[in-house]
Amino acid sequence: MPFHIAGGRQDARVPIKHNEIFVHLDGDPKKVSLVDESSDGRFPVRFNLGGSGRPVDPTQMPTRLRRKGNKGLPLYDVDSIWGKGLLVVERFKEVVESFEPGVHQFLPVQIEQGGKVIAQRHIFYICNRLDTLAKQLCSPPVGPDERYQPIQDGNDRRVYDSSKIGNHHAWCDRYSLGTMTSNALFAALAAEDFTGLGFKEYDQA
Repeated sequence: MPFHIAGGRQDARVPIKHNEIFVHLDGDPKKVSLVDESSDGRFPVRFNLGGSGRPVDPTQMPTRLRRKGNKGLPLYDVDSIWGKGLLVVERFKEVVESFEPGVHQFLPVQIEQGGKVIAQRHIFYICNRLDTLAKQLCSPPVGPDERYQPIQDGNDRRVYDSSKIGNHHAWCDRYSLGTMTSNALFAALAAEDFTGLGFKEYDQA
């Protein structure tokens, strides 16, 4: 079964639930763009819309961040960052790379607080953009060139197609939202017991 993963989830090992605020000390997140923003039939493909599945142009991507507040509280191993990216530890990178070496972006970033470097992280962007929905099995069904729209009453069902996923392990779908992983990759990430890692499981046919 595929999983959507996210960062910054409340974790029992972190004493207080907290949201991180990072101020960039170089670069400019508002000026970051994708290497390729051409349309492929879905809604517009842009960095600031998030979850594109395409590489990011790192020219304006910050490499130094200042942590604002939460002094004394531990950083999550997995947190959220601009463009639906994830801010992750080195071990997270190693796990993903063991499944799909050289496919995804891990942009190094230094986190500072109180004039000191407190952590080294990577900004993780998925670089597989696929059409993986089993569209006629979704509820409501999805047309060939339509994006999935959840039902407001909560009775929606999103189903992914095994044959379309193939041997991919991390991807963004062209017709639905989410940072998706295969069951195998998710199991490997979950085994590491990263703090802040959130997830939701979806059906697969």
